[in-house]
Amino acid sequence: MKIRLGFVSNSSSSSFLIVGILDDNLINRIVKAKKITVEKVIDEMSSNQGIYDDGDIVFIGNDSIQYAGAELDETEMDNLCLKIIKQNFVDMLKDKYKICIPITYVHMYYGEIST
Repeated sequence: MKIRLGFVSNSSSSSFLIVGILDDNLINRIVKAKKITVEKVIDEMSSNQGIYDDGDIVFIGNDSIQYAGAELDETEMDNLCLKIIKQNFVDMLKDKYKICIPITYVHMYYGEIST
Protein backbone atom coordinates (compact mmCIF):
# COMPACT_ATOMS: atom_id res chain seq x y z
CA MET A 1 0.00 0.00 0.00
CA LYS A 2 1.26 3.48 -0.85
CA ILE A 3 0.67 6.36 1.53
CA ARG A 4 0.94 9.95 0.30
CA LEU A 5 1.64 12.67 2.84
CA GLY A 6 0.97 16.25 1.80
CA PHE A 7 -1.12 17.51 -1.05
CA VAL A 8 -2.51 15.35 -3.81
CA SER A 9 -3.24 17.12 -7.03
CA ASN A 10 -3.82 16.38 -10.68
CA SER A 11 -3.91 18.42 -13.84
CA SER A 12 -7.39 19.78 -13.10
CA SER A 13 -6.82 21.04 -9.56
CA SER A 14 -4.33 22.75 -7.31
CA SER A 15 -4.19 22.66 -3.52
CA PHE A 16 -2.98 25.46 -1.28
CA LEU A 17 -2.26 26.20 2.36
CA ILE A 18 -1.97 29.69 3.80
CA VAL A 19 -1.81 31.23 7.26
CA GLY A 20 -3.61 34.51 7.85
CA ILE A 21 -6.60 36.41 9.17
CA LEU A 22 -10.37 36.52 8.69
CA ASP A 23 -11.06 39.85 10.44
CA ASP A 24 -12.50 42.45 8.01
CA ASN A 25 -10.98 45.43 9.83
CA LEU A 26 -7.49 43.90 9.77
CA ILE A 27 -7.86 42.88 6.14
CA ASN A 28 -8.79 46.46 5.25
CA ARG A 29 -5.73 47.73 7.16
CA ILE A 30 -3.52 45.37 5.14
CA VAL A 31 -5.08 46.50 1.85
CA LYS A 32 -4.55 50.14 2.83
CA ALA A 33 -0.96 49.50 3.96
CA LYS A 34 -0.21 47.84 0.62
CA LYS A 35 -1.48 50.98 -1.13
CA ILE A 36 -4.05 49.11 -3.20
CA THR A 37 -7.84 49.28 -3.15
CA VAL A 38 -10.40 46.71 -2.08
CA GLU A 39 -11.93 47.07 -5.54
CA LYS A 40 -8.63 46.14 -7.20
CA VAL A 41 -8.28 43.07 -4.98
CA ILE A 42 -11.88 41.95 -5.66
CA ASP A 43 -11.42 42.51 -9.40
CA GLU A 44 -8.21 40.45 -9.40
CA MET A 45 -9.87 37.68 -7.35
CA SER A 46 -12.83 37.51 -9.73
CA SER A 47 -10.53 36.97 -12.70
CA ASN A 48 -8.31 34.46 -10.87
CA GLN A 49 -10.68 31.87 -9.34
CA GLY A 50 -11.11 33.77 -6.05
CA ILE A 51 -7.42 34.29 -5.29
CA TYR A 52 -5.20 37.35 -5.65
CA ASP A 53 -1.53 36.80 -4.82
CA ASP A 54 0.09 40.20 -4.25
CA GLY A 55 3.54 38.86 -3.48
CA ASP A 56 3.75 38.53 0.27
CA ILE A 57 -0.02 38.57 0.92
CA VAL A 58 -2.61 36.30 -0.67
CA PHE A 59 -6.23 37.48 -0.69
CA ILE A 60 -9.09 34.97 -1.00
CA GLY A 61 -12.75 35.64 -1.66
CA ASN A 62 -15.43 36.19 -4.25
CA ASP A 63 -17.53 39.34 -3.95
CA SER A 64 -15.53 40.44 -0.90
CA ILE A 65 -12.16 39.72 0.66
CA GLN A 66 -12.76 36.88 3.07
CA TYR A 67 -9.18 36.01 3.97
CA ALA A 68 -5.72 37.58 3.82
CA GLY A 69 -2.61 35.59 4.52
CA ALA A 70 0.74 34.24 3.44
CA GLU A 71 1.16 31.13 1.35
CA LEU A 72 3.27 28.41 2.94
CA ASP A 73 6.01 26.61 1.08
CA GLU A 74 7.03 23.00 1.66
CA THR A 75 10.14 23.98 3.62
CA GLU A 76 8.04 25.88 6.16
CA MET A 77 5.51 23.05 6.41
CA ASP A 78 8.24 20.44 6.85
CA ASN A 79 10.46 22.34 9.29
CA LEU A 80 8.37 24.74 11.37
CA CYS A 81 5.62 24.18 13.89
CA LEU A 82 2.31 26.00 13.46
CA LYS A 83 3.01 28.42 16.31
CA ILE A 84 6.25 29.59 14.63
CA ILE A 85 4.55 29.90 11.23
CA LYS A 86 1.82 32.05 12.79
CA GLN A 87 4.39 34.17 14.65
CA ASN A 88 6.35 34.71 11.42
CA PHE A 89 3.18 36.06 9.79
CA VAL A 90 2.49 38.37 12.75
CA ASP A 91 6.11 39.59 12.65
CA MET A 92 5.96 40.22 8.89
CA LEU A 93 2.81 42.35 9.28
CA LYS A 94 4.45 44.32 12.08
CA ASP A 95 7.83 44.82 10.38
CA LYS A 96 6.65 45.48 6.84
CA TYR A 97 3.25 47.14 7.33
CA LYS A 98 3.35 48.41 10.94
CA ILE A 99 0.22 46.38 11.71
CA CYS A 100 0.22 44.69 15.12
CA ILE A 101 -2.15 41.81 15.69
CA PRO A 102 -2.40 39.14 18.38
CA ILE A 103 -1.27 35.69 17.25
CA THR A 104 -4.71 34.39 18.30
CA TYR A 105 -6.17 36.19 15.24
CA VAL A 106 -4.05 34.07 12.87
CA HIS A 107 -5.46 30.83 11.46
CA MET A 108 -4.70 28.24 8.81
CA TYR A 109 -6.73 28.11 5.61
CA TYR A 110 -6.53 25.39 3.00
CA GLY A 111 -8.42 24.59 -0.13
CA GLU A 112 -8.39 23.48 -3.70
CA ILE A 113 -8.84 25.35 -6.93
CA SER A 114 -10.19 23.57 -9.98
CA THR A 115 -8.74 24.74 -13.27
